[in-house]
Amino acid sequence: MNRVDFIDVDKDGSKEVVIQGLLAPTVFRFSDGGQTLIEDRGLTRTFRETSPEAVRARGLRAEAERLLDQGEVRRAAELYQRAFLSASFDIDLGLAAAEAQVRSGQPDRALEMVTRLRYQDPDRGSTACTMAAVQRALRNTLAEAAALRSCVEKETDETRRNQAQNRLRELSGQSAPPPPPAPSASPTQQSIVDEALGTP
Repeated sequence: MNRVDFIDVDKDGSKEVVIQGLLAPTVFRFSDGGQTLIEDRGLTRTFRETSPEAVRARGLRAEAERLLDQGEVRRAAELYQRAFLSASFDIDLGLAAAEAQVRSGQPDRALEMVTRLRYQDPDRGSTACTMAAVQRALRNTLAEAAALRSCVEKETDETRRNQAQNRLRELSGQSAPPPPPAPSASPTQQSIVDEALGTP
């Protein structure tokens, strides 16, 4: 849900209009004696970096990544979820939360998260790839295959596309070609997706 707030972003004594929620926060200034609104990109950037919600989300995300590095996956998933609630427009943050939920044995919660993210940006390939990982964890082969096909179609990262194609071959009983060597992925961002798409 989006909302409109009146906030003095630049602390000059005049409030600006901030639209935020599922949309990334955007700041508008009043113009023509308050008759029109003009987007202020500089203040938008400032607000996205310094708002209490942005600061809270960054802190929670950093703590979640630290917990993942220590193997405390369930606590990390909880912090990612809280971080996303502070920055619900941040799809990458939502996907990180979903991946952590799968790793912590909570694929049902991950499914709710990714379903919501898919509505925010239906054409985003990484959302489809993460959905495939969620459906694999839920042992829903038909839904996993559909998500994999969407991942192959929409994902811009060639490595992820190849992984999805290999997993589709595996599901159809075909042998996959040997994978090319790839750089190691950060466990906080890609390990669960890579594992679910069939990367050793």
